[in-house]
This record gives sequence, C-alpha cells and structure tokens, in this order.
Amino acid sequence: QKRKAREDYKFVWQAKPGDPRNVGDEHYRIEVDLAGEQVVGLSRFFKLPEEWERQRTATQLPNVILTGLEWLFGAGLVGGAILLFVIQARSRKIPWRASAKVGGFLAVLMALVELNRLSVVDIRYTTSIPLSTYRVFVALSFLIVPLVVGLLCWILVGLATSLYPNAWGIFDATARRGWRRDAAVALVVGVAAAAGINRLEAVVSSHFHAYAPVRIDLVPSAFDTTWPGPGFFVHGLFNAVVFAAGAAVLIYLARLSLVRRAWWLWLGGLLLLVSLGPAGAHSVAEFLVGWAMGLVSLVAVVGIVYAFFRDNVLAYLAAALCLEVAEPVVALLSQPPAFFRWNGTALVALTAVVLGWLLLPTRQSQTSS
Repeated sequence: QKRKAREDYKFVWQAKPGDPRNVGDEHYRIEVDLAGEQVVGLSRFFKLPEEWERQRTATQLPNVILTGLEWLFGAGLVGGAILLFVIQARSRKIPWRASAKVGGFLAVLMALVELNRLSVVDIRYTTSIPLSTYRVFVALSFLIVPLVVGLLCWILVGLATSLYPNAWGIFDATARRGWRRDAAVALVVGVAAAAGINRLEAVVSSHFHAYAPVRIDLVPSAFDTTWPGPGFFVHGLFNAVVFAAGAAVLIYLARLSLVRRAWWLWLGGLLLLVSLGPAGAHSVAEFLVGWAMGLVSLVAVVGIVYAFFRDNVLAYLAAALCLEVAEPVVALLSQPPAFFRWNGTALVALTAVVLGWLLLPTRQSQTSS
C-alpha cells in the first residue's frame, strides 16, 4: 500500500487457502511497514471473516438502550457533582488558591505526558494538509490540552477538598503519620483484591471464551514514547490524584443520598446495576457474563473502601498509584530489550520514592512524635 506524497509503505501477505497456518475461515497474514528503505514494523495476525466482523460491530436496539442508560447514569453523576460545586462555591468553602497549586501541578504532569509522545506525533500526519500546518496544530494542542486539563482538575480538587478539608493533611508529615499504618494495610488489601479480581476475570474469560473474549494488548502504545517508564509514572501519578479527588466526590454523593434517602438513590442504583454489563453485548449470555464480572468488582470495591479505606486520603493515593503502574512494570521488565527493562527499573524507583514519601516516617514526624 503506497500512500500519496509519503515515503512510508505497508506490505501485507496472506496465506493461500489450505495453508496449515490458517484456522478455519481465519487467514494468516504478515504485515511489514517500511519508512523509506528501512523496516520499522512487523506484525503477524489473522484476518477474521468479514461476516463475523460485521455481526460483532453491528449496533442493535438493545445496544442503543444500554448505551443510553450508561450515558444517563454518567450524566446523573456529573449533574450531582455540578450541583455540589455550585452549593460549595456559593458558600465560599472552596479553597481556590490551594487547589490552584494542585491544578497547576497536574497541568505540568499532563504537559510532560504530551511532550513524552512528541516522537510519535508525525505518525498521525495526513497529507491533506501541509506538514507545517499540522505541526502548528500539534504545538497548539500541546499548549491547550494541559491548560484545559489543569483548569478542570483545579475545579475537581477544589470541590473534593471543600467536602473533605482534612485532605490537605497529605502535605503535613504529622497528619500522614496518623494515616500511615491504616494506609499500608489498605494498600496491601487493595492490590491483593485487584490481583484476585484480574485472576478471576481470566478464569471466567477462559471458561466462557465464546461470550467473554480475552482482551490482549501485546505491545502497549505507550512503549512508542521517548521514555516509557517515566511516562507511565507521570501518567499514573496524574491519574492517582484525579482518582482520589473523583472518589471523594462520588463517596460524598453516595453518603448524602443515603442520609437523605433521596428518590434518586434507587433510580441511580438501578442504572448502576444495568450499566455493569457490556453495552456492546450481542447475546444475553455475553451480557450476563460481563455483568457478573462487573458486579463482583463493584461489591469488592465497595466492601474494601468501607472496611479499609474509609476517609484515609493516603490510602486512596497510594493504592491508585500502585494499581496504575503495576501492569506497566510487569510489561516493561518482561521485554527482551535492555532499554525497556531499564525503563521498568526507573518506573519502580520513581514509584518507590513517592510511596516512601507517603508511607514512611520523616524526620519531622519523628521529632513531633
């Protein structure tokens, strides 16, 4: 496949009918990517029957209804968060200055994530526009995206800390000392539960493989970045802070609904239960298998949060960071090239530094104790 006005090519070979590498109607293929005269990509895969692909990608009325219910549930959560924000803003309880610093920090993290993928932005270039124009668009996106994300995170962190003012104790060594032991226990329980749920999903997917296909990502796209290890760390740290703030808002909404016994609690619970199943399911069995795995995950998360995490800010941050970097660490350290293994080591070291700051005693806390 030769692309107009470009020097990169793609060659695809397909095994002939009767080739032992074919499996039924699935044809074995090899794809080679060239950049000028250099081979830059090689992949082997099976070409699935087009009729099967059309059936899997078809959107039917039940899929539309399930997707609509998911959007309705999400819109309800967003609406509740906006209502809380308006109430807190009118009451002047939002710490704008303090949360602006966290929002700025998250904006810097997002900028680093964008810069880390600078080496692969030209892959998305289309020849319908001049290369210089495309690079101007890329530069603008690198500037605008962190600013917009930082603004949204500023609002989210401000709302979360207005609902739970003691969250600012994360920057106080004395406050961290009081959270440390419970946070360590919650971290171990949370990581063990996540590993157990992943193992259970693998067993269920293997047993019901016709209804729950195994999702495999052989080469994560983040491996193409300049520094995969630090990139995973920065992205994981960003997600950990956003997750902790978002969890605070959701928990507050749930507790408020339970205390007031509001009518929307039952409607929201029903929508949540329906949304646990895959909206793209094409059979009742496929929906029920996905729904059962979603229900197990929900029950485990709610139980662990209620029993171990509670209002421990340290636990949410530490657990979210560990869960974000666990899979990339395994993927990087298991790669043959030394470059990826060194990046995996760097990811472990950076994560250990943050966890040490969160969980280990400092000189200030030891002196105060």
